Amino acid sequence: MKYMKKILFIVSLFSFATLVAQTYEPLPDGNFDEWTKKATHPSHDVYHGEDYDDLANPFWKSLNELSTLPPEMSTGPVTLFKVQGRSGFAPMVKSDTLWVGEEKLFLPGVFGAFTLDITNKTARFGRVYHSRPDSLVGYMKYAPVSSDSASIFVELYKKIGQVKVIIGRVERKFHSNINDWTRFSMPIEYIIEEDNEDGMPDSVSVLFVASAAYNFDDLFTCKGQPGTTLWIDECSFVFNKQASIEKVERENYALVYPNPTSGDVFVKLNSSVKTGRVEIIDIRGSIVKTQRFEGESVSLDIRSLRPALYMYRIVSGERAIKSGRINLIR
Repeated sequence: MKYMKKILFIVSLFSFATLVAQTYEPLPDGNFDEWTKKATHPSHDVYHGEDYDDLANPFWKSLNELSTLPPEMSTGPVTLFKVQGRSGFAPMVKSDTLWVGEEKLFLPGVFGAFTLDITNKTARFGRVYHSRPDSLVGYMKYAPVSSDSASIFVELYKKIGQVKVIIGRVERKFHSNINDWTRFSMPIEYIIEEDNEDGMPDSVSVLFVASAAYNFDDLFTCKGQPGTTLWIDECSFVFNKQASIEKVERENYALVYPNPTSGDVFVKLNSSVKTGRVEIIDIRGSIVKTQRFEGESVSLDIRSLRPALYMYRIVSGERAIKSGRINLIR
């Protein structure tokens, strides 16, 4: 039983250190300041098309791709534009129409994480992504035509076997005119819990649509009002767990250096303690070195230990305020 407790203790320490060191993938270019200049047709000299601005980060796509088609393939209008945002640039999408032969195709003003399949008149969702955000936040403005509505949604996916499963999702629709930059916050609801082995996504879609009656399974069935306009800026994913960890780290800040070390270890705290100690713990869970101290700093010599990966634990009174890994080398 005592041996089992040691194993559990070691696992919990390494898990804590891993959690603190865990990185959270941001929303790529959520400020939308990366832009590139493109021509409305690949053969610019032949079709005499005009240049337009498009988001440069490959995470983001729009229906502007239709503007690169030659006339015989029904060239579409530019629907995504670079405008002045809250700070820097921002994307503005505007709904429009496209004639394909004698059939009129409505184009919702849209950009997001999708891939347009022009041949099959459809789109595929998803970009590679391996974090689990709690919400999407950002700023928007909206100018609907008639009774049109906008949509913002996030979907997170996981391939389980051969099936792509939605494990988390949120969608919000907006119906009224929004003249000034207004913040939105959209908590993501997860279908599969985080501690489940299938709870971590492998891809994500984020979509901003000026006309919410879209159908990317069949682009010919999208509905809405031409001219409806949506502005988006300063979007980001929020990780509540990350915020909690960062708060704890700020309150109990401790600098442990150098790491790796050849023997001398220094600890610097952001506040003074009266009954502090630093413990060095080996892989078996045994405390192999203890250094007691008062104040805001302490040094300890671990040259007598064999080179290996150890855990350290900083204790104030009976409360552990920080733990992590330290690598002793020669």
